[in-house]
Amino acid sequence: MIAVGKTADELPLPFPLVDDRSDIRAAMVGLCAGLRAATTDLCLVLPVDLPHMTSDALLLLTDGAEGVDAAVPQTGPLPGVYHRRILPLVEERIGSHDFALHRLLGGLRTRVVELDESLLRNVNEPSDLR
Repeated sequence: MIAVGKTADELPLPFPLVDDRSDIRAAMVGLCAGLRAATTDLCLVLPVDLPHMTSDALLLLTDGAEGVDAAVPQTGPLPGVYHRRILPLVEERIGSHDFALHRLLGGLRTRVVELDESLLRNVNEPSDLR
């Protein structure tokens, strides 16, 4: 497991953080840092703001992901399974200041996995949990 973020934020985390080495706050930058740090070809990427996600749903994303560049839910690019071979394309997008993960998917062989949308609810504030 790899946690990616910004060490400059100095969050009091109980685990090590891989610094994304960027001032840009975008999921694409975190994906890039994670792919660089990964020791496996397939990388399951899970944003921290999806507290309802289950291990069963994550397993559905990984099932059959070996034959594609990415496997994502019907709602978009995260969570997702990404193959490390896309790293040069991710770096190219960042270099051209295109940080939209959904546009990245347009150039990849992507498998869409239908997941229960209640698992994909984004939680950014304590009030979002209600």
